[in-house]
Amino acid sequence: MTTGMRLLFRTLLCLVVVGITTSSAFACVCGAGPLQTRLRKAGAVFVGQAVEAADYERLSTNPSLVQNLVAGEDQQILLVEKAWKGVGRKYVAVTFDEFPASSSCPTLYFFSQEKKYLVFAYGKKLQVKRVCSDSWEIPSNPTSPGYEQMNQFVRKLDSNWFRLRARLRLFF
Repeated sequence: MTTGMRLLFRTLLCLVVVGITTSSAFACVCGAGPLQTRLRKAGAVFVGQAVEAADYERLSTNPSLVQNLVAGEDQQILLVEKAWKGVGRKYVAVTFDEFPASSSCPTLYFFSQEKKYLVFAYGKKLQVKRVCSDSWEIPSNPTSPGYEQMNQFVRKLDSNWFRLRARLRLFF
């Protein structure tokens, strides 16, 4: 074996050993997708806010007041301010999907009582994604990051023409 071949072999061996022994840390890449696609795929789309603890106790025992409430299931009840799809009552119960939290990806653990959210819930259980969630807080302060974008999303969702194009998959 020539000296050049030995050097190449040692270099490759070192790279393999380093590659195996180092912990792999990957950056999180979240892609929520276009608003039209999310609207079409979601079972429910609405602006909501978590109910207070006292209201939760009262509502959690009265399924006739809360859409999608299932006894014994871990759900969060939201007061619906405005709905575009899949919501027919003032209160709706949502669940969170079971994906484990990732240290590098943004994770939504629960909805706060003090904040409003644009909620995209999926399936019959109205599941909200935890990791890389596409349910986002709507900032109340006009100088907050994301304020203008969230209001732009809400204006689009208010448009009958936008919702029709989303259903028909016309993304022009």
